[in-house]
Amino acid sequence: MNLFYKKPTFGYVTISPYIAAQMLMANKKNRNINRNYVASLARDMRAGNWQDNGDSIRFGKDGVLLDGQHRLTAIVQSQVSIECLVIKDIDNEAMQTIDSGRKRTYGDRLAINGIKNAGRYSATINMLSWLCGHRTGMGGQQLTNAELDQVRLAHPNLYVSIEKTHKVFPKVENLIGALHYVASFQGLHEDAEAFVEVWRNGQASYPSDAALFTREWLIKDNAKMRSTNLHGRQYTVIDGFRKFLKRKPMRGTKRSNSYLVPNFTKQDLFMGKAE
Repeated sequence: MNLFYKKPTFGYVTISPYIAAQMLMANKKNRNINRNYVASLARDMRAGNWQDNGDSIRFGKDGVLLDGQHRLTAIVQSQVSIECLVIKDIDNEAMQTIDSGRKRTYGDRLAINGIKNAGRYSATINMLSWLCGHRTGMGGQQLTNAELDQVRLAHPNLYVSIEKTHKVFPKVENLIGALHYVASFQGLHEDAEAFVEVWRNGQASYPSDAALFTREWLIKDNAKMRSTNLHGRQYTVIDGFRKFLKRKPMRGTKRSNSYLVPNFTKQDLFMGKAE
């Protein structure tokens, strides 16, 4: 039995930057462009990591672009030609249903492939991208799925930190896991273990312990009616980590508003090192 009707019409097209620019001229009804998302797609295209998953570029019966503006813009930005499924002559009213489903996350992909603690794995890798400065600003430079895979494969021992910091402290366990891994990655294994133990048990490892101060500050902050926002909490935890590695005292929350940690670079994030 033939389940396919003659319309809409569809087919695979090699979309060059020039063709993408022409298609974008029909972009009249879409949402605002997310420049960070476009940049991430373009990075995958330039790196040869783009994979066709059957998602289509869709046009209405009046020729207006209904879906695909981010992919087309990324083709123009990357200057790379991509083969895509293109569908034409869709009822324009159908645009209201496009992208209304739940997007599959990287954690979902890991879970499907049998990776344990898949959600935490994804979150911890993203925290590592903050700590080396790859990701800066609200939502900027978010890792693509291909880049997440690259980082995961470059750091095969990351799962140890993820398991070791499971339920170590509510709401910041992924950050603590990432910080534990950074210290371990630098060969500071005793410091990594001591840092987590302070967070788990609430016992100081030196006078005016920075990790303990941060832990107690977060407990008090959680009890407030109007607590500090997530980024403020993360800044404070990272400041405590930096001081903890140097065994410096911490007595206040005047923070640097920086996610960067010493001796962990973007190259370390993507390339790892021989253990």
